[in-house]
Amino acid sequence: MNNITLQLDTDIVYNINRRFVRDLFVWQKRWKANQYHRNRFLHKCRQAGADYYFVLEALSDACRTGRNKFFMSNKALLPIFVHCIAQYFPQQQARLTKYAENTEEIRALRLSNGARI
Repeated sequence: MNNITLQLDTDIVYNINRRFVRDLFVWQKRWKANQYHRNRFLHKCRQAGADYYFVLEALSDACRTGRNKFFMSNKALLPIFVHCIAQYFPQQQARLTKYAENTEEIRALRLSNGARI
């Protein structure tokens, strides 16, 4: 199993935060408005973009603060999670896509600021 380290730079962090502010649907903006509440109840229907949104929220916070993020999910969804993250790291996208195909090799994603996802 591997820890995959992703190198952050200003352009990557800017792109993640820009998309987190500008490119959300109305219901995702409501989720964002409540992101600092300790508990959130989300009634999620299919195709609402929750996987994309929560990966983006976690990635944005981890980039800015260096805090670790944990996801509990079905292991079958790990390739989707890795694919969502890979789109923000164009120089490392090929390597991440390779790992997404064989999820047994992924233990954790580590950002260069020390945060683990």
